[in-house]
Amino acid sequence: TYYYTPKLRSHLRRIVSTCDTCQRKRRRNASRSQGGVVRPPGLSFDIGNVVVVDLQGPLVDPSAPQSDSKRWILTILDPVSFSVDYDILPYPTTSLVISAMERSFAVRGIPLVLVSDVGSVFTSAPFLYFLKTWNVRACWLPRDARGYGGFHERLHGQLLEQIRARLIDSARSPDPTPLSTVVAESVSALNRLPLYDFGGLSAHELHFCRRPRYPVGHDDSDEHNVSLEKLKEWLPSLTILDPQREILQDDLLRMADEVATRRCETMVDYWDLWCERSDRVRQRFEKLPLPRAHMHIFKPGDK
Repeated sequence: TYYYTPKLRSHLRRIVSTCDTCQRKRRRNASRSQGGVVRPPGLSFDIGNVVVVDLQGPLVDPSAPQSDSKRWILTILDPVSFSVDYDILPYPTTSLVISAMERSFAVRGIPLVLVSDVGSVFTSAPFLYFLKTWNVRACWLPRDARGYGGFHERLHGQLLEQIRARLIDSARSPDPTPLSTVVAESVSALNRLPLYDFGGLSAHELHFCRRPRYPVGHDDSDEHNVSLEKLKEWLPSLTILDPQREILQDDLLRMADEVATRRCETMVDYWDLWCERSDRVRQRFEKLPLPRAHMHIFKPGDK
């Protein structure tokens, strides 16, 4: 085939790259993740570099008239600090989503990569053109994405549970609460959580410049005891003398209070704390010894 049609492959590749239907099908299948955003968020990105967007809904506004009560919520998540921003939309159209993203970019800054599912809004031509004009790369995660995608869906699921529970309580009361107030209270409650399991900032990580390790296995198993022994050897606060251990525990408690205070008061101070953590981790990795290459020793008679 190559002998008779030498340019067939290049022509087919060019046709597929310029075919709008082929590219739309490729994005819908989420066959390839762009921008390298499948790495853990705490290792490869800093605050504001990546945002995860998702549409939640439709939800019924109990304070609105029945004919115009459906609303959609656009959630904008930072996967490093796990701070959530939102916008309430009357319809899930591409133009409204683009307007909401422009407002978010004006307030939070322009990210490098935007992660979303393979919904019709996020794979449409106007939305992709909007990302191209803002110089933002797009990445689509399939709905059954594991690992990196699971964190986002888990956080969005918690937010949706909060909103639905508050809406049910509001519907039973004689004076229903508007959906905007319900969403604002739910997002505020989620932003104030420590979220250690999701990858949020902890005092241990600020002090030791690394993520804490947890015991593995059941309480009475050998694997649990072995992991505890390894944890004692690895964690400095469990092996040093008692007076120093008390001082270190007080230091960690003070750091934990500082993290909680900064997170609950203003997200700007919390982001500054995250940047400080990133600088500490970067400095610790710079001090590590470089891996040496294996020295090859030649023997007499080798060819």
